Amino acid sequence: MKKGMKIAACLAAVALLFAGCGKKEAKTLDAGAFVKQVMETVSYDDDMVELSENVLPDYYDLAFDGFVSAVVYVSGSGATSNELAVIEVEDSNALSDAKEAVDKRKADLTANYQDYIPAEMARIEKAIVVEEGNYLLFSISESNESIEKLFRDSLK
Repeated sequence: MKKGMKIAACLAAVALLFAGCGKKEAKTLDAGAFVKQVMETVSYDDDMVELSENVLPDYYDLAFDGFVSAVVYVSGSGATSNELAVIEVEDSNALSDAKEAVDKRKADLTANYQDYIPAEMARIEKAIVVEEGNYLLFSISESNESIEKLFRDSLK
């Protein structure tokens, strides 16, 4: 009987151990609150405007399976290449599609600015793309490091 109790106790301990090794909870981000925080703390050398859902497809090809939402701000005048985008997707497959859309957007910006305002090329070349969980951050700014830190700190 004692041997049976020891086995039961060991099995219970193993079950508790495995219960603690479950999946980590996915990180979440309130993209609207994050972008608002960026706009309040980062100085852009141009007015930034949010792209509406109607205009967004003109800038980013986000028509792929697993796309959830996007918040995108661009230079209001077009005189600078400043841009901030946060894209939420359902899974890692969709994340690679989001990255392709961002890569295409960066290529379009390069093509547009290299002859129009060549001085903006340095800023575009320093653009950051950060993938974290089901989110992708794309930033073209003189404050990319600060924006990336705010992004990582905002993920819960």
